[in-house]
Amino acid sequence: MGLGWMLLALSTSSEASSMRCGTSIVVEGDTMQQVLDKCGPPDSKEVWQPKLRVNGVPEKGAAKLEFWTYGPSGGVYRKLRFIDDRLVQVEMERK
Repeated sequence: MGLGWMLLALSTSSEASSMRCGTSIVVEGDTMQQVLDKCGPPDSKEVWQPKLRVNGVPEKGAAKLEFWTYGPSGGVYRKLRFIDDRLVQVEMERK
Protein backbone atom coordinates (compact mmCIF):
# COMPACT_ATOMS: atom_id res chain seq x y z
CA MET A 1 0.00 0.00 0.00
CA GLY A 2 1.38 3.44 -0.93
CA LEU A 3 2.16 6.13 1.61
CA GLY A 4 -0.75 8.29 0.43
CA TRP A 5 -3.27 5.52 1.05
CA MET A 6 -1.77 4.76 4.45
CA LEU A 7 -2.09 8.42 5.48
CA LEU A 8 -5.66 8.50 4.21
CA ALA A 9 -6.50 5.37 6.20
CA LEU A 10 -5.05 6.91 9.38
CA SER A 11 -7.00 10.16 9.01
CA THR A 12 -9.22 10.96 12.01
CA SER A 13 -11.76 13.14 10.19
CA SER A 14 -13.91 12.51 7.18
CA GLU A 15 -16.33 14.41 4.98
CA ALA A 16 -19.91 13.25 4.78
CA SER A 17 -22.82 14.69 2.87
CA SER A 18 -25.38 13.59 5.46
CA MET A 19 -25.75 12.86 9.16
CA ARG A 20 -28.17 10.71 11.14
CA CYS A 21 -30.01 12.22 14.11
CA GLY A 22 -32.06 9.51 15.79
CA THR A 23 -34.45 8.30 13.10
CA SER A 24 -33.94 11.40 10.91
CA ILE A 25 -31.26 12.30 8.40
CA VAL A 26 -29.98 15.79 7.61
CA VAL A 27 -28.31 16.44 4.28
CA GLU A 28 -26.33 19.25 2.70
CA GLY A 29 -28.80 21.88 1.52
CA ASP A 30 -31.05 21.58 4.59
CA THR A 31 -31.87 24.80 6.45
CA MET A 32 -30.76 25.48 10.02
CA GLN A 33 -34.37 25.08 11.14
CA GLN A 34 -34.61 21.64 9.51
CA VAL A 35 -31.42 20.57 11.29
CA LEU A 36 -32.69 21.93 14.63
CA ASP A 37 -36.01 20.13 14.17
CA LYS A 38 -34.26 16.81 13.44
CA CYS A 39 -31.21 17.00 15.74
CA GLY A 40 -32.03 19.55 18.43
CA PRO A 41 -29.65 22.32 19.47
CA PRO A 42 -25.91 21.77 18.89
CA ASP A 43 -23.53 21.20 21.80
CA SER A 44 -21.52 24.21 20.64
CA LYS A 45 -22.01 26.93 18.05
CA GLU A 46 -19.83 29.66 16.55
CA VAL A 47 -21.27 32.48 14.40
CA TRP A 48 -19.33 34.70 12.01
CA GLN A 49 -21.36 37.70 10.85
CA PRO A 50 -20.81 39.09 7.34
CA LYS A 51 -18.38 41.97 7.00
CA LEU A 52 -20.24 45.29 6.95
CA ARG A 53 -19.54 48.51 5.09
CA VAL A 54 -19.22 51.78 7.01
CA ASN A 55 -22.97 52.41 6.47
CA GLY A 56 -23.87 49.06 8.10
CA VAL A 57 -24.80 47.27 4.86
CA PRO A 58 -23.09 43.91 4.27
CA GLU A 59 -20.30 43.95 1.68
CA LYS A 60 -21.13 42.44 -1.69
CA GLY A 61 -20.68 38.67 -1.57
CA ALA A 62 -20.37 38.63 2.24
CA ALA A 63 -22.12 35.75 4.00
CA LYS A 64 -23.04 34.71 7.53
CA LEU A 65 -21.22 31.53 8.58
CA GLU A 66 -22.19 29.23 11.43
CA PHE A 67 -20.24 26.26 12.73
CA TRP A 68 -22.16 23.74 14.85
CA THR A 69 -20.74 20.77 16.75
CA TYR A 70 -22.66 17.77 18.07
CA GLY A 71 -21.01 15.26 20.36
CA PRO A 72 -18.98 13.52 21.26
CA SER A 73 -21.20 10.54 20.66
CA GLY A 74 -19.38 7.22 20.62
CA GLY A 75 -16.13 9.19 20.46
CA VAL A 76 -17.20 11.05 17.31
CA TYR A 77 -17.79 14.78 16.90
CA ARG A 78 -20.14 15.80 14.10
CA LYS A 79 -19.24 19.24 12.74
CA LEU A 80 -21.64 21.16 10.53
CA ARG A 81 -20.95 24.32 8.53
CA PHE A 82 -23.73 26.63 7.36
CA ILE A 83 -23.56 29.52 4.90
CA ASP A 84 -26.49 31.93 5.10
CA ASP A 85 -28.59 29.40 7.05
CA ARG A 86 -27.97 26.46 4.62
CA LEU A 87 -26.02 23.34 5.55
CA VAL A 88 -23.02 23.13 3.22
CA GLN A 89 -20.67 20.67 4.97
CA VAL A 90 -20.87 17.74 7.37
CA GLU A 91 -17.67 16.39 8.87
CA MET A 92 -17.13 13.54 11.32
CA GLU A 93 -14.09 13.71 13.61
CA ARG A 94 -12.96 11.02 16.03
CA LYS A 95 -11.04 12.17 19.09
